[in-house]
Amino acid sequence: MTESVPNAFLMHLRNKGVSYLFAGKTELNLPLAVQKLKKLFGIQTLLLEGGGIANGSFLQEELIDEISLVVVPAAE
Repeated sequence: MTESVPNAFLMHLRNKGVSYLFAGKTELNLPLAVQKLKKLFGIQTLLLEGGGIANGSFLQEELIDEISLVVVPAAE
């Protein structure tokens, strides 16, 4: 999240035991977030399961190096 998040929301997350990290002052910096995940938690691979906006944001920042597409024919 950004550093501009209100303190009340951070307190809410702490009270719920939710971890968080900052990546950007007022706008989310995805490359910085990925760097921090790797450095702080040793994460080498992420599974991105977002919608079009999240996936497009990672793609625009050139943070996607592999795509796996599964097509399942189904009828409802």
